[in-house]
Amino acid sequence: MFIYLMLFAFLRPLSILLSITGIAVAFWYPYVSLGILGAPLVLLWLFLMGVRSGIKAPPITLLSRAGQKMWQRYAHFYLHPFAGRAYSNAVSTFSIAVLAAGAVSLFKTAWWAVGGFAALYLLFTPMAKGFNPTNFLGDDEEKLGRAEVVGMLQAMAEEREAND
Repeated sequence: MFIYLMLFAFLRPLSILLSITGIAVAFWYPYVSLGILGAPLVLLWLFLMGVRSGIKAPPITLLSRAGQKMWQRYAHFYLHPFAGRAYSNAVSTFSIAVLAAGAVSLFKTAWWAVGGFAALYLLFTPMAKGFNPTNFLGDDEEKLGRAEVVGMLQAMAEEREAND
């Protein structure tokens, strides 16, 4: 958990630097670019799975089923939203870089690299929601669940302030 909270400070500049490097390398070596952009995404995915399994959110009976679902699935975000936003932004930066490097590979006719970039984009773009679900809520149930969880956390914070 400590690494999750400390690494986010360096994540934004690192993701921008690696993205620019990956796009630039794609002009000469598209397959190397695939590795430059794919490795951080795989590491971020493994990191997300580790954070999700490491944070066991206790069930809160005051929440509806939709709220429980959002709380259980995204507790890491609700407990540390600043870090979740930073990781989500990094994944989004890499996704945009993957699109750009894929376009470069398309013009270089490196078809296997184009397929690799397309697979990276399709597999890892939904990962941004895993780190920060607020920007990617799809249906009304998720929106209602998020509103419940945020309301509950705000009420708990106000209660804590009143007791202090």
